[in-house]
Amino acid sequence: MKKKECFVFDFDGTLADSDLLEQTTMVETVRRYFDKDFPSERIFSYYGPTEDGILRKILPQDKIEEGLSFFFDYYRQRQDDLLVPFDGIIPLLEDIKKHGKSLFLLTGRSRRTLDMSLDRMGLRDFFQSYYTGSLDGVNKTENMSTLLKEHSLDKEKVLYIGDTLADVDSMKKAGVDLLSAGYSHDVAYRWKLEEANPGNVVSTIDELKACIHCLL
Repeated sequence: MKKKECFVFDFDGTLADSDLLEQTTMVETVRRYFDKDFPSERIFSYYGPTEDGILRKILPQDKIEEGLSFFFDYYRQRQDDLLVPFDGIIPLLEDIKKHGKSLFLLTGRSRRTLDMSLDRMGLRDFFQSYYTGSLDGVNKTENMSTLLKEHSLDKEKVLYIGDTLADVDSMKKAGVDLLSAGYSHDVAYRWKLEEANPGNVVSTIDELKACIHCLL
């Protein structure tokens, strides 16, 4: 990869270990307002839209507004216990800023939960702009194109850091280089990331830091 001037981070599985928080809050909402026996693992089959987009697809029409209100309140309460920033992430973001590089955040989650979690983790001031998900489905390719246009960026000087196979696909379509954050996944998923994004998968925050420092 060429040297980069701009680093764009995903949130879930990249900046923070937030999978349990996301899963727990959505499943609890569905069980309360739709199906008390809803299997916890089933929620993953709906992933793609924002959390409120997912719940709008599952909850009965007459329960949506009440369910969403409960979800956001419950999310705020549970993040104190379940939201964990990865060790070493904040020093890495500080290093990138010290080198005079731009930082952006591009995630598939909702702006409302993102705001709550950035405040909770003390990360709000690191990022120049935020790009969040869609009620309808994955929109990272479109959001990256918007980011590049709005900030007059050369895509060859931009790096995205995300943790999923969908991120690999989205950034290939956007024409932007990607480092895959495998440290939030098991070995089997990391192998899949390696197949999709060969030579650009990191298994620890230290590996991520080393790769980024080579690109500063």
